[in-house]
Amino acid sequence: MRALFVAFALVVGCVSTSDAFHLFRGDEAGGCSTAENFTQPPCCPASGQVSDDPLLVEGTNIRDTGPIGGTVLVLHNSYNEDQTLAPGVVVITAGQAVEWKWASYHCHSVTGSLPFTETGGPLEGAGTPLFESGFLYPADPPAATDMMGLAAIAGPAGALDYPIPDLEKQTLSFVHTFKDAGVYPYHCIHHQEIGMEGLVIVLPPQ
Repeated sequence: MRALFVAFALVVGCVSTSDAFHLFRGDEAGGCSTAENFTQPPCCPASGQVSDDPLLVEGTNIRDTGPIGGTVLVLHNSYNEDQTLAPGVVVITAGQAVEWKWASYHCHSVTGSLPFTETGGPLEGAGTPLFESGFLYPADPPAATDMMGLAAIAGPAGALDYPIPDLEKQTLSFVHTFKDAGVYPYHCIHHQEIGMEGLVIVLPPQ
């Protein structure tokens, strides 16, 4: 037991202090994070389907969302297409939406950088994300799957669940509809420096 504790202490001591590496979902009470637990901007709990698509009727939750053309799993340090688990590159048609599903307890965002068009120039909105989920973690933490005999159950806020992802149940997702053809890169604002990036390729309507 002592050897195990020493080994764990050595691993923790070697973890990078970079802001990209954090163990906490939010505060220990399940609320929004603070500077003290390594997440800025604040990361807050959410559940259900979140979207930045425009409202159809002001004051309602009904949004002008297109049909889901692709689904991406938000894992601990990467985005992966849900069917193949290949890196998070999806191809859809203009007017369709992509849904990103949190398969992780951790704080993540889906932040759309400026897309590149066929002519190579940026679309309007320079300096602001074209889509943005917010910096979120699942209020109802997903149960982790049993991988290689390493069974795990849903943990409390602040629990470390890396590297076991949940591929079966997601309780939080973000949806964005792409109206215009183009190539749209996206990233997690907290993990981009360690390669948490993806791409949405939007083809012209048929």
